[in-house]
Amino acid sequence: MNKMESYFSMKFKIMLLILMLLFSAGCIEKEKVSIGGKKVLFIIAHENFRDEELFESMDVIENAGGEVFIGSTSLTTAHGMKGGEAKPDILIDDIDVKQYDAIIFIGGYGAEIYFSNDTAIKIAKDAYEQNKVIGAICIA
Repeated sequence: MNKMESYFSMKFKIMLLILMLLFSAGCIEKEKVSIGGKKVLFIIAHENFRDEELFESMDVIENAGGEVFIGSTSLTTAHGMKGGEAKPDILIDDIDVKQYDAIIFIGGYGAEIYFSNDTAIKIAKDAYEQNKVIGAICIA
């Protein structure tokens, strides 16, 4: 390869790199979402909830300006499948759906306790009837 070919080869590589950076710039920028002041209740199994489903979801809500609360069958420290711990704020028996903007059931093997739990079913039904945002992740 002579000097001229080498020069154009290098110039081509630099231009290609610049184009790649320009095209990827739009993909990197994220739009800031705000749910300022909205209250989101996460319902978890006291044992064997799915850690990342709870913690990552809580981070997203908090970073968007929402308030997060955790409901469970006990107020003692709950344990996730991967060793994470969470301190519930409210017993599911004491939940008043009207106090929250969204109710999210978190998965994990422990979530099976809610499949036939009358209180959990009533919470989901009340949330639906009150046009609340309601969700369930994975097995929940």
